[in-house]
Amino acid sequence: MQRKKLWLMLREEDGNILILTALLIAVFVGMLAFVLDLGHVHSVRYELQNGADACALRGARAFFPDNGPFDNSAFSAPRSVSQAWTTIGKNPTDAAPLKDLSDVIVGLWDYQKQAFEYAYPEESAGSFTWPPPMQYWGRYIGPAVSLTTKREQAEQNYGPVGMTLAQIFGVTAVPMGSLATAALSGVGSVGPGEVDLPMYISKDFFTQPDLDLWNSRINLYPEQPIENAGWFTPPDVKNTTPPELAKYILGPELGGKPFPSMQVSDGAFDSKDPPPYDYVYTQNGVDANLFKETQSCTPPKNHVGMLYWRWWYQTQCLGQPWIIQLPVLATSHQSSDPQPIVGFSEWEVVAVEEMPAKRIVIKPRSGVSPTGGGGGAFFGLLSLEPKLVR
Repeated sequence: MQRKKLWLMLREEDGNILILTALLIAVFVGMLAFVLDLGHVHSVRYELQNGADACALRGARAFFPDNGPFDNSAFSAPRSVSQAWTTIGKNPTDAAPLKDLSDVIVGLWDYQKQAFEYAYPEESAGSFTWPPPMQYWGRYIGPAVSLTTKREQAEQNYGPVGMTLAQIFGVTAVPMGSLATAALSGVGSVGPGEVDLPMYISKDFFTQPDLDLWNSRINLYPEQPIENAGWFTPPDVKNTTPPELAKYILGPELGGKPFPSMQVSDGAFDSKDPPPYDYVYTQNGVDANLFKETQSCTPPKNHVGMLYWRWWYQTQCLGQPWIIQLPVLATSHQSSDPQPIVGFSEWEVVAVEEMPAKRIVIKPRSGVSPTGGGGGAFFGLLSLEPKLVR
């Protein structure tokens, strides 16, 4: 008899629907809480990352003034930090403007190590200067700013992200933060006409032991390759004649011919590739007549004396130094094979001489290019194109 009653109780279905309904409602509420609050967390995380990215990019660009001067004397790490802080309020979190940055650091970023080579917190940002020491030239480095946007403590951007339905399960708030680092780099590409002369520099020049860079000079002689520099032929020119070279030396601003656009090599050379070219040919000489003295502010009617005239025009007629940009090659040897471009550098033409030996004398500089694209190793010419690196 007792077994029969127990069996009947187990088979009784009245009330089970209510129990199942209650359980399903609890599960549904839990899933809804998870979906809504997880979506909110992801949205805030995206906003924090957006804010960090914007501040880091602005800080990296602000190492130099927006409107110049674009030279090392204008470099300012404190300005970078200040502009990063100025940008934070332009980015929202939970429909309110962000107001705080954390862990602001400036320093020298190593692209290959993906880490700071040396860094300074914002309170000592003024200790970070440019250009870097000589041992960093020829490497993939650049000035960088790193920072985070946090919502971890109550005073950080309105505090941890509050939960709604998830509070049912005891989760009231979620702390979070986002990191961003932006850096400049060596010039990796130049537009038409930005390379000034059919000359190249070997990367070996920058890796010489005990190099006294600022007191260095390179002498280039016509038709004589030297250890660290030489003359090249652009890929789109079959035979470089003296009149053709004279057009390049004259430059587009004076009615001459611009060099084609160039970029750092990806290692694949194809003679049919259109510019930007990532290689040049080093098997050519320069006609001696290009060096003949022509002391005039009016360009010669032919190629004779064009190198000397261009230098004379810049230094004597305009009263300005002749600053040139040159490609840096992986080799210093003349070759019939195409030679890859590994970067770009900046130089000042010190002299163009016909006597006692025809030569052009250049000395290295460290400059900033507002138009050159980034992505190259640093050989003294820095691009103003900031890039997120982490």
